[in-house]
Amino acid sequence: TGGRSVIDEYPILQVLHANGVRVPRPALAEPDASVLDTPFILVERLPGGCGEIYRTPPSVSLLKDAAAALARFHRVPLNAYTDTGVILPSRQRTDVAADIDSIERVWEGGGPTSVAMPLAFRWLRANLDRAFQGAASLAHCDVRFHNILFEGETVTGLLDWELARATYPAEDLGYFRPTVTAVMPWEDFMAAYRAAGGPAVAEDQIDFYSIFTATRMASLSAGVNRVILAGQTRDIQLTAVPLHDIYIWISELT
Repeated sequence: TGGRSVIDEYPILQVLHANGVRVPRPALAEPDASVLDTPFILVERLPGGCGEIYRTPPSVSLLKDAAAALARFHRVPLNAYTDTGVILPSRQRTDVAADIDSIERVWEGGGPTSVAMPLAFRWLRANLDRAFQGAASLAHCDVRFHNILFEGETVTGLLDWELARATYPAEDLGYFRPTVTAVMPWEDFMAAYRAAGGPAVAEDQIDFYSIFTATRMASLSAGVNRVILAGQTRDIQLTAVPLHDIYIWISELT
């Protein structure tokens, strides 16, 4: 929802799997919606289970293995995807600036009173240059434990690639950092990331994307809040978003 279709996700999985990234082996893509009333893909079933977006399994060893899994896919060159026909538009300064504007509009349309959010938007605009450092790569853009399959202290697969795009490793690292620091020092995680072959990433770039992703997710929660207050849904599960999730994302700004 809100990302690429599974049919467009399939060739990305093919490239990732061919490069040794821990993803389910893609087996079949069926674009014909008449077969099961929707296009679908089939992938290998992997062992393990997923966690939760807001909770970190209390295992340093598992987090270090997650660092290795991230390092592996961040070092796959972008041309590995584009050479197979995957369209990955490069992110320009104007794209990120437009994203910040869009995120702010959504927030203003449905977010609660907050000192942190307006300050975060101003900070992002003032520090936009930090976003563009080092070599671009594919980033997952939603990599937390709700999308990480693991068994014991081993990551068995990275799931849900519909939001993946050509950006920078820092976008994943900034998003993942609060998950890591709930259990272990960030410096130790990054040491494991580099030891596994992860590219050099500037900490101020990670800072930028940590704030960028927190404001984006808080604004998405604000959008859900607007839908609920307008009576456009009666889904009881969605009420957790404005009552709970939105404040978690705001807290990550600090």
